[in-house]
Amino acid sequence: MVAARTGLPPAEAERRVAAVEADARTALDHARRIAMQLSFWLVAAMFLGAFAAGLAATEGGAARDGR
Repeated sequence: MVAARTGLPPAEAERRVAAVEADARTALDHARRIAMQLSFWLVAAMFLGAFAAGLAATEGGAARDGR
């Protein structure tokens, strides 16, 4: 299909398709790795936020009760 649309010889069209496919696979792998790291850090931040909220609630409750 690429050879028909561009007028390139079939061998050159096949090389171009293979190069674009390899670039796309590399970009997808990179995006997958970045998404995994981002999700890990988001979960870590949520746990840290929950821990901080628990500490604040404990301190606030103690202050309210006069301890």
